[in-house]
Amino acid sequence: KTISENYKHGYGIECLPTGTYVGGYINNKPEGKGKFVSKEGDRYEGEFRAGMKHGEGIWIATKHFYHG
Repeated sequence: KTISENYKHGYGIECLPTGTYVGGYINNKPEGKGKFVSKEGDRYEGEFRAGMKHGEGIWIATKHFYHG
């Protein structure tokens, strides 16, 4: 497997069309503790696994709040 300069592994910040992710990466995907803030202001702070929200975290939407 060739690792290029675009390969993400470790701690990083990524600006996406949908928002910004700050946190850990393993094998080019968000992993472990991280924070995602959408362009609309919604926010998730918590655990990620294989690029998906997974485990315990806090989701604060512009109109809703969830902790679990």
